[in-house]
Amino acid sequence: MFSQKHSTWSLAATLALALATTSTASPTTSYSTKSGVLPWVDVDTPPSAQTYTSSRGDLWTLTMSDEFNTAGRTFDAGDDHLWTALELPDGVNSALEVYSKNMTGTECDTDGNCYFYINTTDEVIEETVWNNYISPPGYQTVHFYYRSGMVQTWNKFCFQGGMIEVRARLPGAVSSASGNPDVKTGSTTVRAANVAYYPTWPGIWMMGNLGRALFTGSTSRMWPFTYNECNETIFDSQNQRISACDDNPGSGMNPNQGRGAPEIDILEGGGTAISSSIQVGPGMPEDFRLIQDTASSSCFYTYDCTTKGANNQDVPTKYYWNLRGHKSWYQGLRYAANNLCDAKSADVQSFATVNASLTQGITANACTMELCPASYDVNGDLGYKDNGSVTGNLVVTVITQRLTSGIKRQVVHLMGLLVLNFPALIIRGDHSGAVRYVTTGNPTPPMHLRIGADGKLAYSSQGADSRDMSPVTSHQDLTSRVAALLGDQVDLEWVHPHPRVQCAPKL
Repeated sequence: MFSQKHSTWSLAATLALALATTSTASPTTSYSTKSGVLPWVDVDTPPSAQTYTSSRGDLWTLTMSDEFNTAGRTFDAGDDHLWTALELPDGVNSALEVYSKNMTGTECDTDGNCYFYINTTDEVIEETVWNNYISPPGYQTVHFYYRSGMVQTWNKFCFQGGMIEVRARLPGAVSSASGNPDVKTGSTTVRAANVAYYPTWPGIWMMGNLGRALFTGSTSRMWPFTYNECNETIFDSQNQRISACDDNPGSGMNPNQGRGAPEIDILEGGGTAISSSIQVGPGMPEDFRLIQDTASSSCFYTYDCTTKGANNQDVPTKYYWNLRGHKSWYQGLRYAANNLCDAKSADVQSFATVNASLTQGITANACTMELCPASYDVNGDLGYKDNGSVTGNLVVTVITQRLTSGIKRQVVHLMGLLVLNFPALIIRGDHSGAVRYVTTGNPTPPMHLRIGADGKLAYSSQGADSRDMSPVTSHQDLTSRVAALLGDQVDLEWVHPHPRVQCAPKL
């Protein structure tokens, strides 16, 4: 357990942008504000954040923002135009905390930096609550062990689509007195060594406005439905409170239109685990889900379940197939790496090894980095990024893993798994920062790389300048040439896969 009893997390700014090109005019008369700023936009939001161009070229307009630049704001019901703080024990997910309105607020540092904060204290709290899930339903005395805060925009502000941008500092014991080994490193990219210093589960998330988080009477048979069909042979409509089978749902709602309150988790967790997810219903049929462990309901988080097939869907391969006769879970989900944290040599994978494992079938009862993709989803997509398209703004993650000499010959192939050809996007200029490499046994001076205005590669090493006669045509071409130039005694550690990703500093 960490040494401090008080933890704080802060939110510096929140922005919501909506797609302007899909908005429609309201049938009622609207009036512009005197300031020219939209009603839900903070006047302190800088002009640079008022619009955003999406990866597909659409212009999005800022519809809501909160910079939290005023100290002393309170969020009791009715106090704030946008946020409401809860005074409520958390009754879902076996929670251990009570939410109190006095645990939230805004303040400013001496340097003028202002922010919204949530305090968390360690205390034992006894509450008498109504429990609708005991038999018979009734009041029950329960104990909670933390006091914290939650604010919501429920029934004040909502939007139908766009982008959310949040700048936040998550809670944890990170003072010099805490003893947290992560603090001693002085690094902002070090991986958390011990989850005990990050004991809370903070969240920044959204829910459909027809349900209100923690008010279970509003979410029962509403969360997380997005279903709009009436087919009793597939789904029992009584499980959805507002279903497409209802001719008269009341409250002014359309007949025969399924409604619900889905959930999007922008960020949950902290320390050693971060989750981002979308939750929709109805759920997947049982024979497509993970097999349940007979002894533990949570062992699949650590992949140490003893029940066969209870750690990963479709693992072991033949066991699942013989049991069901079809594949399980979703097919072809796509994953991208998080390269904001330090890479670990143990996490480096070989595509050939993993692909061979999936092709042959897995006999073990749980995934490992040698048997499965890093996602531990054996049905995930392993194809080229963006299906090999050269159009659009392709988002490509940076290679941070070490490529050992044993797979150096596969460098070009591995790069091909990330990107295809981008001849029109090759940036002329210095590319030294785009390549990182280490030597094995025979050190050589760093190599300077440059692509000239004519697209030809120039390089210098050990004081000698050389120039390729043919232009660089793609990033695979650049990678292949770099691999050839460095020779067998050098391991590539990083090659810049896309010109729009900032180069790492040179070693």
